[in-house]
Amino acid sequence: MTSEPLDYAPVSKPLRGWRWLWRRCSQLQVWVALILFLAIAGLTFSFAVRQYPLRAAAATSLSVALGPMAGAVVRNYQGCCLDFSLMLLPYCAAGLMGAFAVQLIVPPRGWVTRTLRLLAWAVGWFIWFGGAIVSFMHALS
Repeated sequence: MTSEPLDYAPVSKPLRGWRWLWRRCSQLQVWVALILFLAIAGLTFSFAVRQYPLRAAAATSLSVALGPMAGAVVRNYQGCCLDFSLMLLPYCAAGLMGAFAVQLIVPPRGWVTRTLRLLAWAVGWFIWFGGAIVSFMHALS
């Protein structure tokens, strides 16, 4: 019975700060989050540029990073948009925190667990950035 090597560096001494979390992420996980952000921000920009000036459309597309709070930010924190964004926030944050929990709990040994980690990571970020789209649908309707 052989054990498979881990895909992150073993910790020889306690790490301070966030460096220990960075070692549990692979480059593929960083690319997944970046590609999802760019895809959803690009989709948002393509719809916003038809109705708003270029600068406002760019600001709207960059606010996708705020997740479900994006709609409230775009509408300058109007009452109904802020309430709707705050209602979405716990669900989107729970999805993203679940993805982080999978990264910390499941060790990256074997292709099944690495696939599970990557899938959880992609779903968590999609829930967070998808919250921006749902928030925009309320705010811009």
